[in-house]
Parts: sequence; C-alpha cells; structure tokens
Amino acid sequence: MSLLFKSLAERDFVGGIYLPALGDLPPVDKIESFDYQGELLLPLRPAECPPMELTVEPGQRIHQGQLLAQSPAGHRLFAPHAGLVGDISKATVHGRAGQPVLMLIPNSDTDENASQITPELLLRGGIQRTLEQAGIMLDTGESISRWYDRTKPHKLAAVVANATPLEPMFNTPLAIMHSYNAEVFTGLAILKKWFQAQEAYLTYPEHFNLNTEAAAQWEVECLPVSEKYPQGRGDMVLRTLQRQRVLDRKRHPEGAVQVFGVQLLRQITQILLHAQLPTHRIVTICGDGIRQPRHFEVPIGTPLAALLEQAGLYTNVDCIVEGAMILGTAIDAAQSVIGPRCDGCTVIKQVPQRCPTCCMKCGWCIDDCPARINPAQLYESWQQNRVKPQMKNMLDRCIECGVCSYLCPCNLPILSAIRTMKKTLGLGQINCEAKT
Repeated sequence: MSLLFKSLAERDFVGGIYLPALGDLPPVDKIESFDYQGELLLPLRPAECPPMELTVEPGQRIHQGQLLAQSPAGHRLFAPHAGLVGDISKATVHGRAGQPVLMLIPNSDTDENASQITPELLLRGGIQRTLEQAGIMLDTGESISRWYDRTKPHKLAAVVANATPLEPMFNTPLAIMHSYNAEVFTGLAILKKWFQAQEAYLTYPEHFNLNTEAAAQWEVECLPVSEKYPQGRGDMVLRTLQRQRVLDRKRHPEGAVQVFGVQLLRQITQILLHAQLPTHRIVTICGDGIRQPRHFEVPIGTPLAALLEQAGLYTNVDCIVEGAMILGTAIDAAQSVIGPRCDGCTVIKQVPQRCPTCCMKCGWCIDDCPARINPAQLYESWQQNRVKPQMKNMLDRCIECGVCSYLCPCNLPILSAIRTMKKTLGLGQINCEAKT
C-alpha cells in the first residue's frame, strides 16, 4: 500500500498542498561534515546497467582518490579515503535491494606506489574529458559525458538550475544554495558555455532568501517559484516556467531546455576548478521519526544507519523512505548505504491506518492535480471496469506523484487504480516503489 494513506494533511483549497507536520524543518544554514570512520560499502552499480569492473584487487591498499572501478557506460568509483579493499557484498542502493557494493576498510598504512587520479591527470583534456574521467552522472544515472555524446546539446536555448525542493521537509537544495550558492552558479555558467546555451535560470521557492550576488556575476536569472507542489522534478519545473511565461514554445521548444540539480552543478565546479573528485554527498535526514533533522556531507558508501543514529532515530518508526515522502522509495535502513545520487531520507512515525470509503465528489484530487487531469473520473472508470483506449491521453499525462491519493478524504486508492489502468492499456509506468 501507499505511504500516502498514512499521512494526515492540511489542505489548501486554492491549489497546491501542504504536507503534514513531520517534525522540525532541517535548518538550511548548517551542513555538518560526518566523516564516517567505519567500513564503507561503495556501490558498484550506480544505475540500471551492469556492475562496474574493479581496477583493484581484494586486499590491496589504496590511496584516497584512487580509481576503484569503472564501466564502459562512463561510471567511475573513487576511494573517499585511504584503506584496504575488502570483499564484494550486497546492500540497498537508491531504493534497490541486493545491489553489489565494494567494501573499503579504513587503513592509513597505504601502498605509496598505488596509482591514483591526480589533479594534473584529471584536468587534462577540456570539460568533457574531465567530467568523463570523474564519472559525473545526471540524476537519471547516466554519465553526463555520455549524455552529451548522445544528445549533442549544442543548440540549447537555456539551462536551468533547480533549487526547488520536491517537498518542504526535504530541503536539501536550499541547504546547498545557502552554503554553496557561488559554486552552483559557477557550475551552471560552465554548462551554459559548454552547451552554447543562450540563457541560464535558477528556480527557487519564493520564501527563500536567496543571495543573488554570484548570480549577477555569472548572468544567471533567478526565478522565484510560487507553486507549492511538486517542483523537485525537472519536467514540473519546466511546466511552471511555462505557466509563469518565462519560457515560451517558440523560443524554447521541447528539448531546448535542460534542467540540472544544484548538487550536480556544485560537483562540476569542484571538479573543474578544484580537481575534487565526487567522493562525498550532501544528504538530508528529516521527518518526525528522528529527534534532530539535519544535513550531512558524508562519504559515498556510508551506511544509512550511521546517519540515522547521528540524527537521533526514535524507536516507534513506521517507515523510512529514501528521498521525499511522496515520491520516495521505502527501504530497510539496516541494509542501505549512501549512493552517488542519494539526497537523503525521510523517517515517518507510526500513524493511524484508514480504510477507504466511497467517493464523495469533493473535487480535491482534480483541483490539485499537477498534471491537470481528472483522477476521480479515472478512478470511477476503473471501479466500474470501463477502461477505454480514449483514456490513454489522460493516463499518459499522469506523473504518478500520488497527490490524488494523498488528498483524498475518502482514502481511495486512486494511484493504484491509475497504475492498473496504465498496465491494461500498455502504457509505461514510473518506478516508485513507495507508492505501490
């Protein structure tokens, strides 16, 4: 069942939603460094592709920054610190259980002759070659260098930095913008130059006090976003910019605008200007199931359980979600590690379960649907077993965000019904296990 039916929401009758009170908001003005000293479990399969091949041997002593594994798809794995290469085991990475991980055992007594990626080697060959050497990945899990080769985005009209949280509690991008906004703007300016884009934008919540000094320096236009939900996804950000008339169909046709996360942009700046490899990740631990919501900068491969302990995990926790509450994936924290695309997790306390009743035609799911479709009509058709090919267009537009199920006062499994209808009509589905 969905996580959504367990949530109690305050409703906004004029559009958008407020999420329930899930403890205190993580403060955006503080990112804590947590250099975990235990055994790291480094993911060997960062995306939907075969595992990377090791460039080291079990038992080998390695330096910080040494290349440990790589794949033909352009993925790279570097050592966050010096240590001893251990065995390959399995863990949950990005919500997927049983993924291969390489154990790295801390050890300061390293082999002085071990090969490693040096700043001189890293910065040899221009932007594309450097990002390829570093194995920088987009949020989709694809190497940015391979994406560049595949799409050849030489005629992008605009590049967009997305600093809007997917949900208010999960405010990782705001913490990054507060502490590292100059690095974000620099990374966006680098991509604008590389892709020969005409314009650069940054979207952020209108309530956030953004320092725009660096933005002016790099000629980035900052655009406050007023809509409450959902903005964390790139496609939804583009729709919002179209509604706000920043983008139009003539100057910005489909495919001419690319959205990048602020954490990725900061990584690009660190690599190109400082030769710092992507061995660490900024993650947020939030929700009412912990005592102190916090932001951490941690080595990739850090066990999630260690971060939850740092944040003060309560005992009466019902669910732990990698990512934000609505669009995240339910996971077993004891088996999970921080991967190269992880932004953190939301911890949810036990709440009363509710049983579905009959639709009372309130219209909340219609008013607040970000895809502007009629979920109630789709649910009624599913309930009456009247799934017709004419519904394909409406179902295709559904992004499976779960707002309809989340808001429904009758607790109807609307999202589950929509997914069943998509399967019946042979339409693709979005893989989000927390909502199934």
